[in-house]
Amino acid sequence: MSKLAYKDKQWQGPITWEPLSNLPDFIQTVDNAVMNTQEHASMIAQAVDNAHLFADFPVSTMMETLNDQRDIVSVYRRQIEQWRTGPLSMEQHFEITYFEGQCVRLDSLLSLAIDQLEVLKKMATSSGRSRSKSR
Repeated sequence: MSKLAYKDKQWQGPITWEPLSNLPDFIQTVDNAVMNTQEHASMIAQAVDNAHLFADFPVSTMMETLNDQRDIVSVYRRQIEQWRTGPLSMEQHFEITYFEGQCVRLDSLLSLAIDQLEVLKKMATSSGRSRSKSR
């Protein structure tokens, strides 16, 4: 079972649920996010390998953005629960299952990227201290 970001977060105001007819748009959005996040995670891993080059890298801003995306995944998961309360065709069931799997995959990639940014942040901070001491 995947750990989802802010699963128990209290939302401000009511959530307007989307009709099932919007599922293809959600699938396309999450599929694109998975591809982009894979690329970002790969770039962050390269940055970790060269942390000394990224002392001024906006790690906090990027972490905040990734956590915001995890919040969105959490909303998608709630939307999936909502769709599953209604009658579904076999095709809709398969599409929702695919979408749910992609949401889990995206959440895992976001978590990995955030973990890598934590490492980068620590490495950049320690290399910054090292540079300060050598001056």
